[in-house]
Amino acid sequence: MSPIKRHSQRSAPHFFIYFVIVEALFFVCAGRSFGNYQWFGSTYIVTAVSPDFVVVGAESLIADEQGKPASYECKIVPLNSHRLFFDTGRTIFNNDTSGQSMLNGVSLARSIYYAATPLAELSERWASGMEAGYYTLARINAQTLLQGLENDFLADGSFAGLDTDGIPAVASAPIRYSRSDIIGVRFSHDPIQRNTSPAIAAHGVDLTTYSREFLMGETPRAIGVHRALNEEIEARRLQGADVIALQLRRLIETVINWSNDPRIGGQVSVAVVERGGLLRWFRQSAVCGGSDD
Repeated sequence: MSPIKRHSQRSAPHFFIYFVIVEALFFVCAGRSFGNYQWFGSTYIVTAVSPDFVVVGAESLIADEQGKPASYECKIVPLNSHRLFFDTGRTIFNNDTSGQSMLNGVSLARSIYYAATPLAELSERWASGMEAGYYTLARINAQTLLQGLENDFLADGSFAGLDTDGIPAVASAPIRYSRSDIIGVRFSHDPIQRNTSPAIAAHGVDLTTYSREFLMGETPRAIGVHRALNEEIEARRLQGADVIALQLRRLIETVINWSNDPRIGGQVSVAVVERGGLLRWFRQSAVCGGSDD
């Protein structure tokens, strides 16, 4: 695979040039309260896939009904010793009065998980279960369920790690909606594809402008960030997947700082699964049960 061309190679982080940048950013609104139920969905997660590893980095902010910081949670969910799950979009719905969960993407992923199941099949099962939940919510109030969405994207669930053949991969299930004169709203998901090719993909709030600026490393502020990043890599003597893990952490932190978007923020955690190895935390922040500052 040809490396991404740069005008300033000396400022480019060591390994990013070997990855294709995937435009996989989906717009997601902050949580809102609708008479019958309340949903939450803003997030920003970045993944890197190669033949040797999968790296997943995520911020931790949960926004309230006004899009302001409300709480923090770990958005990387380990499923076993070599697999994890994450989701984006409108995947958490609670009863607006009792607070009882009506639909939860993480809970569903845990309930359907079986170690011997291929990643793509897990994504297929997750998407089917979420669609059934969306139909239930749509019968309560379809109009408010879809309010504020700028395109047909509703949610996405991804299973990542080592597949049943031992290859590092990510399998995602983007769920979309369309309006029908017969049934009102129809929910469906894209064909499930297992991604094993070298690629960096962002999921969640659309912050393409900032992420591409960081990755291309050509503006003065990006050059400065890259210089500091390269110095940190060398000082810590990082190699392989750990180089990418640090880069994803700094990417997410930089996008948070540059965008000043109130929907994302908090501590950043990064998980790594290497071929032939076990899931490990490169950075396990306190919100993910760790002690990293």
